[in-house]
Amino acid sequence: MSYGRFLDEFHPGVTFRHEPARTISALDIELVRWLATGRTGSLTGRDAPQHHDRVPLWLLVALCIGMSGRDISARALGNRSLRDIVLQRDVAVGTTVRCLTRVEQVEAGSTGGAGLVTVASRLEDLAGEQVLSLRRVIVIPARDGSG
Repeated sequence: MSYGRFLDEFHPGVTFRHEPARTISALDIELVRWLATGRTGSLTGRDAPQHHDRVPLWLLVALCIGMSGRDISARALGNRSLRDIVLQRDVAVGTTVRCLTRVEQVEAGSTGGAGLVTVASRLEDLAGEQVLSLRRVIVIPARDGSG
């Protein structure tokens, strides 16, 4: 399978298991925070990485969307919505998570071009316990490239 999918490759009820699983470290938290804030300079003193024992919600959401990218949204033209974000329980630094995504709805475009795909994604730990869930509506192109 190539990177990403076209609209006709999505079918309601199909679940994708995104591999590989990912172990979250304190460094992950600091690196993403640094990239998001655009701060540069020495990582000493006030800017040094802080000790973390819990993974922030924003990083879990980013991991969930990022881990599903190859299978779900690599060809996406955009995201229409992100909703129903639910943190079922705290996640400790050092936890390994995997992402699963179920296709809920597929709506073809009125002109045969891009359509909307609604998916429900979740992060689970290796014991299979759900830690985060969210829903997205993604704009996906038709195979013929119109739209």
